[in-house]
Amino acid sequence: MPKKSNVKFDQSGEPGPNEALGSTNEGATDDSSILGAIAALHAELTLVKSEICRKIETEISEELTEAANGSSDIVQELESKVKTLCGQVETLSEKCLDLEGCSKRQNLRVAGVKEGKENGQRTRLFVAELLKETLGLENAPEIDRAHRALRRRAGDNEPPRHLIARVHSCPAFEDIMKKVISTRDLTFKGGYYATSLESDSGYYTQPSYECHTRAQRGSLQIRRRLGNTRNVSSGLQRRSKMSALHSGAKTKRP
Repeated sequence: MPKKSNVKFDQSGEPGPNEALGSTNEGATDDSSILGAIAALHAELTLVKSEICRKIETEISEELTEAANGSSDIVQELESKVKTLCGQVETLSEKCLDLEGCSKRQNLRVAGVKEGKENGQRTRLFVAELLKETLGLENAPEIDRAHRALRRRAGDNEPPRHLIARVHSCPAFEDIMKKVISTRDLTFKGGYYATSLESDSGYYTQPSYECHTRAQRGSLQIRRRLGNTRNVSSGLQRRSKMSALHSGAKTKRP
């Protein structure tokens, strides 16, 4: 038979001091155990958290590295394609300029003819008559089409717009240009016109080049003037090529 524990109570029926002290010690022990368990759990959670963060950082770093490598490959591929496209665009631009130049091969540009000289006459017929009279041609050349330069009408104190005309045949165009080069003074309808291509005013005739070629030839003309001051002989060849002769050595500049 188990022994019965006899707990002594005071007159009020509550446990005595000794019994209360034992209960307090037991409660303190339980609190210590709980705090220890919480501390151990906190340490374990901290370790798990650190491990999870480390794994996440590693995965993110690997993904970013892979994405950066992929982007680098794409950029290199795009650079190669852009370089190829730039070369193709440059080639096509040169071909387009060449085609534009071929389409204007028989075009003439006549400068210095005042606005309204046509006097209601068709521009095509007016240019044919002008070329015949100024160059002393036997017959008026056949002009396919002609018009003034496409900009606003010049004022009274402004240089007139150029006349642009397309000669029907290449031999006729060449004959006209030979006449232009060999003729010093040009007159039209009783008026005298200067033939210097460097003059800001006056009448002259020259081939009509595309805008890009005209800009290049303009820059080459400046180089020619500079070369003339330094005893350098030069000339324009093949639309926008300049040939220079200095100290017996011949060079070509684009």
